[in-house]
Parts: sequence; C-alpha cells; structure tokens
Amino acid sequence: MLRKLAVAALSAVAVCATLIGPDPTTASAADNAHRGTWVWQGLDMIQSTSAQDAFFAFAAAPHGDSSFKLTTVYIATGDTSLTDTALTQKLRAFNRRAHSNGMKVEYLDGDKTWVVSRAAADSTGVDHCQKVVDFNAASSPSDRIDGVHYDIEPHTFDDGSWTTDTGAGTDAYNDTYEDNLVHILRTCHQMGLGVTNDTPDWYAHDVQDIWNAYMAGGVVDYISVMNYHNTVDQWMNGYFGVGGINQDIALDTGGLAMTFGAEVQPDPDLKGISFAESGYLCMKQAFDLSGQTYATDPKYWGVSVHYYQPFSNMAMGSGC
Repeated sequence: MLRKLAVAALSAVAVCATLIGPDPTTASAADNAHRGTWVWQGLDMIQSTSAQDAFFAFAAAPHGDSSFKLTTVYIATGDTSLTDTALTQKLRAFNRRAHSNGMKVEYLDGDKTWVVSRAAADSTGVDHCQKVVDFNAASSPSDRIDGVHYDIEPHTFDDGSWTTDTGAGTDAYNDTYEDNLVHILRTCHQMGLGVTNDTPDWYAHDVQDIWNAYMAGGVVDYISVMNYHNTVDQWMNGYFGVGGINQDIALDTGGLAMTFGAEVQPDPDLKGISFAESGYLCMKQAFDLSGQTYATDPKYWGVSVHYYQPFSNMAMGSGC
C-alpha cells in the first residue's frame, strides 16, 4: 500500500528537495547548458563495468566532440533497482560515478497504461516516486538520484481512447488520462522530488489541459519537450506551423525552462523525424543554432538526444 503523502513529504524534505531544473541564480542559460540522453537499457548498464566505461567515455566527448559533454543521464533501471539490495548497491555505485563525472542522474520510467485509472496511477507512477524517496533516504548524498524523468505519453494509445472522454476539459483529448498524468507528476513533486515528463512539442499547441497544468505550477520542474524533427528549419520552426523551438519559446511557460529532445533512431518509420540519416554534425548544427539563438532566454535550458545506443552509433555525416 502507498504511504500517506504527508509521510512521503516529510521524508523527502531532508534528502530529495533538490530541484532538477536550471539554477535560478544563473543569469544566462549559456549555449545548451543542459545536455542529456536517455538510457533505456539501464538495468544492464548498472550491472556491467564495461558498459559503464563505454558510456562515460562517450558522455565526455560524444563522437569526439568535447563541446557537447553530457551533463545529465536519464536512466531506466526499473523500480526493482530501487528496492532489491543487490541492485540498489549497483545503482548507487552508478550514481556515484556519474556525479564524479559531473553528471546528474534522473530515474527514467513510464508507460501510457499508468494513466488509465487513478488506481493505476497510484500503483505505478506515484509508487515509483515513493521508492525513489526511500532509496535516497537510505543513500549518501553522492549516491542519490537527482530527480524523476517520466516518459508517459497518453497520445500513443492506438485504440481510439485518447480522443474519448473529453467533456470536462478544454481540449479534445481524454480527460481521465490527462488528469491522472498530472496527478502522478504533482504527487511526485509534492514528495520533494525534482520531476519532468517527456512532452511532444505539439502538446503546447493542442493538449491544453496538460500544458496548462504545467503552467499552473507544482507539477514539473522543467519541461522535457520532444522536438522530433530532422532538419534545422523544422527544429526551429516546427512542421506546418506546429511545434518547433521558436513556437514553444514564444509561449508563457509559467517560469519553467524547457529542454528540447532530438530523435536519432535509424527506424524507417521515424525517417521524417530522426537525425539518424543526416548524422551527428547536422544535429549538432541544429543544437548550436537554437543554443546560440536563445542563450540568454530563461525558457531555454538545452537539448537532449533519444537515445544513447543509436546516439553512440550514429554516423557523423557532413552537416545539413
């Protein structure tokens, strides 16, 4: 059973209150101050020294480019890694090594099915956050998780349910799914955890109930925008007027900073939204443009790459 929120909040105050957004005392975001990547095979990685060696070597200079040294890893190790004695030690050792390399660690998890009911939301997303709180409470500062990075995308249901149950909200999407997603994030945030959720760039344009909940505060620390485009122009301007960094930066974000994620999987189905074919240099060209354009805008914090394995294997290319 879940612990009462009051207990979670009290236990979080001492060990989990560090936010994962940009430092509010920093005047400038600099050129892509946040540089992150997703690691979906995280459970394997924390149990393999050689896999960690390869990852941290890559993170220090992706494709030989030390100017893009990664600052943050979002690692999916599964909630068992937060409770199983042997695995918790492995995860703590990984966190310690990441921190010693100047990187933050965000616990990565999430599934669309988490939002189908309040019971499902509480037994998955909320429960996992409580496990992070407990893990951190039992860990030394250098071994702790810095925040929770969820990837809960209810629009990916293919049964038509995403466009049903829309009467109570302000958009044309499932109110139950939206409310439960916000409930998970807000409850985790109230536990004292730094929280974000992967959010497609078109949500700001179309999914107002979720976006407005972000803007109201107390839900996420920063917005992880999935800015999936494969040209410099679309990276900045979106596709047919929807999405893109320029549109999102123009929005009222309620004081929240945004990071912008690029897709690099070489999947043929993702050809129109992945930098896999054009290569690292083209993607970096897009990153440099947005970073330089919005270097002093507090809404812009940086970029990220989805995800580590194809990122480490992508071709260099020759620029855009």
